[in-house]
Amino acid sequence: MAAEYDLVVIGNRPAGVRAAIAARQWGARVALVWPPSATQAWESSGLELRDIWERTVSTRGSLRDDVFAATQIRGGENHPVKRARIWGAEVVRHLMAAQSPSVLESLGIDLVCETGRFVKFPKLAFAIERRSLRSRAYLLATGVQPHIPQIAGLVTTSYLDSETIGELAKRENLPSQMAIVGASPASVHLAQIWQQFGSNVTLLVGSSHILPKEDPEIAYLLQASLEASGVRVMTQATVTQVQEIQQKKWVLAGNRAIESDEIVFATGYQPDLEGWNLETVGVKWHLTRTGKKRLQVNAKLQTTNPQIYACGSLLGGYPFPHIGCYEAEIAVKNALFAPWFSPNYQGIPWGIGTQPEMARVGLTEAQAQRRYGDRIVVLRHSLTDLRAMQVDGMPVGLAKLVLQKSNGKLLGAHLLLPHARELIVPLAALIRQKKSIEAIATIVPMMPSYSELFQRLYDSWQEQKRQRHPLRQRLRETFFTWRRG
Repeated sequence: MAAEYDLVVIGNRPAGVRAAIAARQWGARVALVWPPSATQAWESSGLELRDIWERTVSTRGSLRDDVFAATQIRGGENHPVKRARIWGAEVVRHLMAAQSPSVLESLGIDLVCETGRFVKFPKLAFAIERRSLRSRAYLLATGVQPHIPQIAGLVTTSYLDSETIGELAKRENLPSQMAIVGASPASVHLAQIWQQFGSNVTLLVGSSHILPKEDPEIAYLLQASLEASGVRVMTQATVTQVQEIQQKKWVLAGNRAIESDEIVFATGYQPDLEGWNLETVGVKWHLTRTGKKRLQVNAKLQTTNPQIYACGSLLGGYPFPHIGCYEAEIAVKNALFAPWFSPNYQGIPWGIGTQPEMARVGLTEAQAQRRYGDRIVVLRHSLTDLRAMQVDGMPVGLAKLVLQKSNGKLLGAHLLLPHARELIVPLAALIRQKKSIEAIATIVPMMPSYSELFQRLYDSWQEQKRQRHPLRQRLRETFFTWRRG
């Protein structure tokens, strides 16, 4: 029996939609399959609920009435989270119009909103209710679900996670006290948003500081900013037990007990691998040290069944949609033609919409030291003297670059300032293209603007070079002295 499709994509998250479009652009026959339970506009648009909420809060932590006025929300709806959700629904509705089912079908993509599973006999196929979809290759882009650790008392205590926290928008009153567990980007982001919405937030992290995988200087400075905004950050606080007593919830971390109205677990994600019958068709996964599932793939994004590829948050790491979409395009080329291509994660930036924003690309200082030893140089530049920072009244800002000492090749960049997620992109391009920091000398920034950052970083590099080569500086000074006569 001949294959019906060139590629069957399973999952309607941004990576899945992008894969289906990319395959169709190559001229392949494509089916996009997702279960009815996954039909949620939030995920399909590529936006997290917190990405929408963050834009309802100004840089000084008050609600942005200009945003709500633009969507003609009636003044009687004063609940801040409800207003944010109403506005967010409008945003997503407009975004979804560009990738609605009718638009995807007009591109020639077969859409199948049914529950299905892989079958092995008579040949590999993806079986839905009335038929089996046979294809030369399959791509898993099913997304993730929150990972909830095993904690005593959790079975009998109600809690929320980073996906269900939106249920608070349906309530009349916000929780006055909220405990958020986790040191991930999602937990940090949610802590600041809900503090600005009016709840007293306690953030519990098991490590010595938030974001333990990131550069410590940036993480500590962001933690200080969180605490300055009112978030209570408790470090080295591994949660061992939760309880609900007389409509109050208690979180036990070491010898400390924290009272709260709501407990939110933002302790990371794990792949949604249940119900697809993967074991039967030879697709393997393993458990990490923290108990999270990870799909096994090779450098070409093939699972242990070479006909089945995977992309996005199924592979682990932070579940950012732009990374998943990049992997989807690589997997599509391998699946349609031959497995020749591998993703290159160098130069792919990511960030958090906190205030100030944090963004990163490339290696941390510790990673660069392990790889290059003393052949690196680190530039640290406080940004509080930027004109735009002064105009906006922003008290915190830091840029940290990791460079090769010999030629100034950029290895890593870490930013903490407003608009960091936009400003990191030119630096990511330098890493992607393996260029020196000298390349940003051609940028002519407007004044005042945050893009003056690039000129400051270039000046810092020039100062570093002068300090390492004092003879050159003395020769220049001698030349000017001679020329003056």
